[in-house]
Amino acid sequence: MKNTISHKAFTLIELIVSITIFGIIMISVMSIFIFSSQMSQRVELNRLMQENIKSVVEDIAEELRKGEILDVSSTTLHDCGLSFNSWDAGNKLCFIGGIEYALWYKNTLSSKWERVSDVSSCSDFEENEESICRVIKNEWGGNYFPLTNSFIAIEELSFTITNEKVPKVTIQMTVRPSYAKWLHSEVIENSRLYIQTTVSERLIDMD
Repeated sequence: MKNTISHKAFTLIELIVSITIFGIIMISVMSIFIFSSQMSQRVELNRLMQENIKSVVEDIAEELRKGEILDVSSTTLHDCGLSFNSWDAGNKLCFIGGIEYALWYKNTLSSKWERVSDVSSCSDFEENEESICRVIKNEWGGNYFPLTNSFIAIEELSFTITNEKVPKVTIQMTVRPSYAKWLHSEVIENSRLYIQTTVSERLIDMD
């Protein structure tokens, strides 16, 4: 009597179907992981940017409470005047005593701070420190204090001053993370913040 041994195995079609299903599952898992990682990065970036901008606003508010607004200026060719009219606007804010707030960048060749002449250049995505526009507090005598760190870049900055009973300054900023190798350009683009806040001698209003 002859014994017959039966061997069970997958057919080629079954293997192809299994590999295809496994590939689809892995792609879905990786997509979810990448999305979660980017969301986590964006949350952390927004927290860091808001903390940094809060310190800028608090510094200006403190200066406003103890000092007196001189004027605003819109270009690097003209300094602030001796007085301001209500609703004057510019990207440089001046106080009596020589204290100024404006956008500056670090010149990598001279290692000196230089005021931004063209604000549109602040939106460049380049891997160098000169493309990072920062809010600088400039005191009388040439003392420069960066109020925003190199982790964030300021694309737009505008000061609008009013003097309706209580002097106020409305600050408008567009902020994004600065370029970094570990950040994807899509994360940087989607993490941009548009901030408007008003500071006065009495209060801080955050919008």
